[in-house]
Amino acid sequence: MEHVNSTNARQPQHHHFDQQLQHNDSQQQFCLRWHNHQTSLLSTLPILLDQSHLTDVTISAEGRQLRAHRVVLSACSSFFMDIFRALEASNHPVIIIPGASFGAIVSLLTFMYSGEVNVYEEQIPMLLNLAETLGIKGLADVQNNNLPKTARSGGGSYMDTTNEKSSEFERPTTPSPTPTPT
Repeated sequence: MEHVNSTNARQPQHHHFDQQLQHNDSQQQFCLRWHNHQTSLLSTLPILLDQSHLTDVTISAEGRQLRAHRVVLSACSSFFMDIFRALEASNHPVIIIPGASFGAIVSLLTFMYSGEVNVYEEQIPMLLNLAETLGIKGLADVQNNNLPKTARSGGGSYMDTTNEKSSEFERPTTPSPTPTPT
């Protein structure tokens, strides 16, 4: 636990929570910090997806379906953010992605939930095109023509250094977890 003087305490970014609490400005505040919060939270997401726990949206391609979480899809995709903003909160929508292969949807969901996915080289151009269409952060800004010849035709790795949100393409050492179809 860190002791933080009230004058230099980090104010929460969630002002609606802060407004519900009554404050006495003459008292000191203490900052209670969970140093592994992001790691713990992020490591839980693929588990929730894999086990279909707390899902609130279904994604469909090629007649097959995957259950997912709106908050994760919205955080990772401008396409999904726009759709979910327009829907009623109580609905459990089924979003059909026409022209997308089911395997590509599985790969993109895996990427959105874990930040990485293992795919075959020949799948990269199609996956990046779909990511561009769906506005998937971390993939939509990677252009196929930026891939070096080795990544297009025979191995090696690629890292987009033009963007601080870089994406890497490399040969996998262990398989990534994949969502379970419903």
